[in-house]
Amino acid sequence: VAAKARGIVAEVLPYDDARRLAEALTAAGYPAYAVPRSALAPMTQPKQVRYLNISATGLRCEALPRTVSEIAWERVQVLALGLLIEETQEVEVEAVRISPGHSAATEYYHTTKFDRKKRVSADLIAEPEAGDPVHLRIIGNDFNYSRSIETDPKGGWLQNFTKLLAKLGLAAASGTISPAYEAFILARDKDLIDRPIPAFNGNEEFESYTRWLWQRRRCPS
Repeated sequence: VAAKARGIVAEVLPYDDARRLAEALTAAGYPAYAVPRSALAPMTQPKQVRYLNISATGLRCEALPRTVSEIAWERVQVLALGLLIEETQEVEVEAVRISPGHSAATEYYHTTKFDRKKRVSADLIAEPEAGDPVHLRIIGNDFNYSRSIETDPKGGWLQNFTKLLAKLGLAAASGTISPAYEAFILARDKDLIDRPIPAFNGNEEFESYTRWLWQRRRCPS
């Protein structure tokens, strides 16, 4: 489990058990530490945003479902980047009625279809002065850049996405920025396939990773 985990390995354990588990994992080559539940970063569900109003003091956004958030730059905790891989499986059942002679029978044919989507995404987690934490998600090829930044009319979404990430990273410099986020901005490759992006199998895995980054910021020792 520790080898596959993207951050937090176990929750809701007695503290002594958690401490012994952390010591055993560290001895096995998986550095870990235990934290009291009161210090644990809460679970947050990301809300996709399609444009941002960016200013010198912070950003304002409308997310789905329709909620408005205003975030000061110093309140941003995490900026992370990942390639979301989502696989869906659809089963189609076709019923064929066969009537040989005077008898009737029904045969079923099962057809399975797989759909695999890859979406490069950036997550932002912030802790406002009041209210619940804010978790925003930007999908690279599903964002209105012209409403958010000064875009390059000759550039595609990848160039504008890179520019947006750089702008957010500079403004929210006090937050934790994942290594992949920074490497993506600094890459000179024109194609997405050539850029270093960690892959996550679905939303839950990426959420766990961003939560872990946030947890390390809350309890760095």
